Amino acid sequence: MYASVEALSLCEGTAHDFHGQQLTQAGTYQAFFTTTAGCDSVFELELNYHPVDTTVLAESICSGDTLNYLGTAYTQGGQYEILLQNQFQCDSLIQLELTENPVYASVEALSLCEGTAHDFHGQQLTQAGTYQAFFTTTAGCDSVFELELNYHPVDTTVLVESICSGDTLNYLGTTYTQGGQYEILLQNQFQCDSLIQLQLTENPVFATVEALSLCEGTAFDFHGQQLTQAGTYQAFFTTTAGCDSVFELELNYLPVDTIQVFEFVCAGDTVMFQGTIYSEAGTYEVWLQNQFMCDSLVEFHLSHYPLPIVDLGPDTTVFDTTSIQLSVDPNYQSYLWSTGETSSEIVFNAMDAAPGDYTIAVEVTSEHSCVAGDSVLITVEDWVHIEAMVMERWKVFPNPVEDILYCQSLTASGPAAVFLYDEFGRLLFQLEDQLSEVQIDLSNYAAGKYYLEIRTATYRERTIIVKLSKP
Repeated sequence: MYASVEALSLCEGTAHDFHGQQLTQAGTYQAFFTTTAGCDSVFELELNYHPVDTTVLAESICSGDTLNYLGTAYTQGGQYEILLQNQFQCDSLIQLELTENPVYASVEALSLCEGTAHDFHGQQLTQAGTYQAFFTTTAGCDSVFELELNYHPVDTTVLVESICSGDTLNYLGTTYTQGGQYEILLQNQFQCDSLIQLQLTENPVFATVEALSLCEGTAFDFHGQQLTQAGTYQAFFTTTAGCDSVFELELNYLPVDTIQVFEFVCAGDTVMFQGTIYSEAGTYEVWLQNQFMCDSLVEFHLSHYPLPIVDLGPDTTVFDTTSIQLSVDPNYQSYLWSTGETSSEIVFNAMDAAPGDYTIAVEVTSEHSCVAGDSVLITVEDWVHIEAMVMERWKVFPNPVEDILYCQSLTASGPAAVFLYDEFGRLLFQLEDQLSEVQIDLSNYAAGKYYLEIRTATYRERTIIVKLSKP
């Protein structure tokens, strides 16, 4: 009897043919046979499987690094199976768990508004550029942070505008009324400041107001207008900047000054006014220039204070048997006679005078101190020596006479004076400046004897007139 016992160790996973049986599991297996001799033949197999050695190996690398293990280079993290043979010549499995720790190489692009500071891992950045920050992770790998920092500049736009003085510019909700430079801060598409520099020119509106005074009668050219009347005038223009230009003129005309000057002098006196001597009463126009160099009319009114009217009458002849009263207007201021008397009337007594010629004069002063005078020649004749004479140059008729006595000149001897005296030599009647014929009304005289005398510049004639009573 054959009883064969065999112990066999195989590698796990290996199939074993045991007398026709395909064995894959560890265990004790038997195979029975009968020999040719008819005897039992037993084959027993103690089958053992060596398991696959599995080793778990945990490793790590930093991204970008290499792990060299058993001749193999590993550059990426993952799970790797490495199949070897152990001492039993069976598979030995190494499970490599390779962790690839990242190397942080963070690249960031950042755009900020100009003037903004940025904290980059403790660095205060204010300028554009590329910045890096280096660290080590807990896995011992590099960690690199890279920043591409860009600054958006402040957008500066220059805007040139103009307005006319007094107008307004409405821009982005703001009203501008004066020229100048204005900064308008907005935000652009990056939410950064956008600066608009508004250069606003305020073009003047010329509103010129002028006051002008001219002499009356002078024309003035005001921007093409010929002005001759006082008033307010305006001329409108447009400047090269398109703004109004207004010229306003307050035109005043200075009238001719008319000044009234009144002057009084005694008749016959003279007065000097502005270099001219005036004597005749009247109104004179004197043209001067006033303080404005314009015509100034002075109406110079010259009036005469009347001279005292002094009339002592014509020269006369009286006889030494009478007296004569001389008088002037008693309403004057003062009187001075050549006799020294100061009244308005005096009496010349011919009875106290010797025959001859006497000139009596008087000077009269008015209330305005105007002085006038007169004189009279009084011829005193001796009454006793008068003789009746026949007139040769005059015809006197009728004589005797009742009412009208006619005297007719027989020659052209010029003006004559006619005198009528009573029988005592008293002057009763006198006519001056008679020419060729004189009529004397004696109708109211008493009857009696009268003396008629006619004088000229070259002769004197006398005659006796008899006055008859009317029936």
